[in-house]
Amino acid sequence: MAFLKIVTGISPGKTFDLLSDESVIGRSSDCEIAIDVAAVSRRHASVLRERGQFLLKDLGSRNGTQLNGQAVVAPTPLREGDQVTVCDQEFVFHANAPNSLLGGDTTYLGDESSLAQLVNDPDENAGANVMATLDLGPGSKSWSMSAKPEVKLAALVEISNSLGKAFSVEEILPKLLESLFKIFVQADRAFVVMRPAPDAPLVPVSWRCRRKADNEEAPRLSRTIVENAMNSKQAILSADAASDERFGMAQSIAEFEIRSMLCAPMIDSDGNSLGVIQVDTTNQRSRFMDEDLEVLAGVASQAAVAMDNAIMHEQVVAQRALQRDLELAARMQRALLPSRAPEAEGYDFFSYYESARQVGGDYYDYIQLPDGRFAVIVGDVAGKGVSAAILMARLSSDVRFTLASEPDLAKVVMRVNKLFAQQGWDDKFVTMIFAVVDPRTHEMTMVNAGHMAPLLRSAGGMIEEISEEISGLPIGVYEDYEYESLTRTLAAGDVLTVFTDGFSEAMNSDRDLYGLERLAKVAAADAANVSELGQHILEDVRSFVDGFAQSDDMCLACFGRNPANPSPAELPTAVVVFDGGRPHLRERAEALLPELQRYFAITSVQDDLDEVFHPEGAQFAVTLGGDGTILRTAKLMADQQLPVVGVNLGNLGFLAALQPEHLDAALPELAAGRHTLIDHLMFECELVDGQGSSTSRLGLNEVAVLAGPPFSMLEAELYVDGDLVATYNCDGLIISTPVGSTAHNLAAGGPILRKDLQAFVIAPISPHTLTNRPVVDSADHVYEVVVPKPNDGTALLVDGQVVGPLTPGHRVRVKRSPSVFQLVEVSGQSYYKTLRHKLGWGRRPRDPQDDGGC
Repeated sequence: MAFLKIVTGISPGKTFDLLSDESVIGRSSDCEIAIDVAAVSRRHASVLRERGQFLLKDLGSRNGTQLNGQAVVAPTPLREGDQVTVCDQEFVFHANAPNSLLGGDTTYLGDESSLAQLVNDPDENAGANVMATLDLGPGSKSWSMSAKPEVKLAALVEISNSLGKAFSVEEILPKLLESLFKIFVQADRAFVVMRPAPDAPLVPVSWRCRRKADNEEAPRLSRTIVENAMNSKQAILSADAASDERFGMAQSIAEFEIRSMLCAPMIDSDGNSLGVIQVDTTNQRSRFMDEDLEVLAGVASQAAVAMDNAIMHEQVVAQRALQRDLELAARMQRALLPSRAPEAEGYDFFSYYESARQVGGDYYDYIQLPDGRFAVIVGDVAGKGVSAAILMARLSSDVRFTLASEPDLAKVVMRVNKLFAQQGWDDKFVTMIFAVVDPRTHEMTMVNAGHMAPLLRSAGGMIEEISEEISGLPIGVYEDYEYESLTRTLAAGDVLTVFTDGFSEAMNSDRDLYGLERLAKVAAADAANVSELGQHILEDVRSFVDGFAQSDDMCLACFGRNPANPSPAELPTAVVVFDGGRPHLRERAEALLPELQRYFAITSVQDDLDEVFHPEGAQFAVTLGGDGTILRTAKLMADQQLPVVGVNLGNLGFLAALQPEHLDAALPELAAGRHTLIDHLMFECELVDGQGSSTSRLGLNEVAVLAGPPFSMLEAELYVDGDLVATYNCDGLIISTPVGSTAHNLAAGGPILRKDLQAFVIAPISPHTLTNRPVVDSADHVYEVVVPKPNDGTALLVDGQVVGPLTPGHRVRVKRSPSVFQLVEVSGQSYYKTLRHKLGWGRRPRDPQDDGGC
């Protein structure tokens, strides 16, 4: 087997077998001959095998390739002893060498400067599969000795005893050849030829001549005879090989006057040919006989058993050595993982790591930073096993060093990425999550390098995927990539769960995946602390896979703040509002008060919506009812508006979108200050008579001018800032805020406005012509409606309440109010989700009902 041997460079003496049709030399770890030298190109050169010949080819390298001191510009044949130079790395080419599976550096008992070769026979008349020649000069001395039977028997006993004590092929081969010359004293040469692997070519792994040849050429033997014995599995005796019809005119036999030859295959216990033993002589008077063939067949049988046992023994030893190496690598890798959690008061940690093999490419780390902050890192190298573990070990040191010297997390990740890319890992990349937390301010900064978004669980069980919006490329994909960071403040009870795809893609025996949805659901479950949550996730995944072997590494890191137990003085204050005049509503509202008292210090309870109240000392108004309760609460508070938490005890509830069953998740969010205040437009509506007197109302929803009895069509004029917009022939006219756009306006065919818009929508009711369409305009204008000839029952309504009748000369004026209605929205609430749920948007008859969420 051909090979390259390093004579000058990073590993002098190291050899590389040329097993493939193309063996690439380069810096890439994927190359057959990997050279980790910066000057070497990733794919620098290659050795091609074509029709039994080896060629050296440069692959367009930066620094070129030389053969015997000459630049390689085209594929050039390689010959024994040729010198190949790749930058400062020098190799020597050898045409044949023993395979490492046959015992490593096999001892050759012939001339140390030459290696025995099997060569193809160029004589086309040699017949089918007769191709080998052997180029070795015969000895000059005639041999006429013949071993006696008892001597041969003694030699067989010696072989049996000798080989029985050998535990490796390299021990067996010299002992076997030595014994062959004792048995067959007429033999000039002895060879052992083997096939290292099923598809590998035959290789002369050991040989011996009784005396050194006169010339210095490497001994060669015929492939014709060897393959005949291997394929037929028959021992062969040729008393006169030069005239044996089975070998035709094989040049190796004819040219070197081989007069007699024995060749026997070594058959293992499975009936496979391990190789061939051949002995031959050029002495015409000392030819081999039938009894010699029987003896060699016995020797070959003994040798096959010994070889088979030795190979199995070496495999067991190699496996044990590999197992020890892997166990050591696993211990070393686990030693790189953190032995303890960071020292951060008020924080708890949980971690789990399990590689699919003995070592893996997943990784996590806790790093205590000098300024008191701590970092949590989770990574997943593309790939598994030792190579992935080595990459991760290198990366972990880069991360630690960079974090200690750079306070800006985004810059840390950019430097780590640049270092990784410059090291030339080619197609390897790593997805990673970097999180740095200041336990004094509870501020968390995060960078996502192509990893799955972590799950943030609030004290109330709300789950949110974070960092998806700033997720960048994995480490190692693009050297100059600029990463973004996000910052969040962790509230008491917040827990962040970071995981690798070994969890989300865990598989059971039915090939079902565990999935992100199930993982998020389990991560949202109630838990007393971080450790309990992490253990709960781990147990659920184990229950799902039910012992089924996993093909990917699994890494889980959970950390977060311990839940708070605030004193009543630390709770936000609130006034609770509901309509106590409705018995069923009072019962439900009073049942919710204990739950509310866990998260609010309740200053008062307002159960009369006709009585003006003064919510001094309250930070929030919690309404228990429907949208009507919210509207009346907004009017009762007048110019003392408080942020409103709307709990829906009604049927529709576009404003009161928080369902009672979600209070246990939403209220901790609100109490922790993790909520959003949405400003809603309020308006002032004046009804001005002909003498200039006016009646004013504060509204949140809508102004409606309705025709009334006798229900004849109205002619309504709309003015904006004094300019006439249109004259509507209709049954009425509605001016709605975004909040009110889902009420009367929607029924009249008007559009829905997002509730935080600062605009009005004007929609006619049953217009006489199709050209009269709703109009949307800014809330910064003043709107007026004039009905020159009202009906007897024409009236003005504000938020469903009658303000008064409209008579000739009345003007209805609508403008923005200085008061702003604020509605509290917690994480998980979605306006469009509420619309889908309440209005049934996109729902087909057979679709399951939307759960509505918060």
